[in-house]
Amino acid sequence: MQNAAIATDAPAAPATRYIPIPKWPQFHAYPTLGGLRWLAFTNRDGFRDQCIKSVGRRLLVDEAAFPRWIAQHGEGMSP
Repeated sequence: MQNAAIATDAPAAPATRYIPIPKWPQFHAYPTLGGLRWLAFTNRDGFRDQCIKSVGRRLLVDEAAFPRWIAQHGEGMSP
């Protein structure tokens, strides 16, 4: 009997990188570390709900979710 590969037409989930908050400035200039912490801890406009993942005590920023959040809520923010 032959093993046939199963082909699916479903798109693969987009890859994302989870960056610890203290390391964010190594990858991106905006927002500043203080601004990012403020957004995460105040949960302004659902930032923490949409962009932050908690792993134990460590907070990780979903790099793919951040631009989507900015597009939805970033009108009053300056880069």
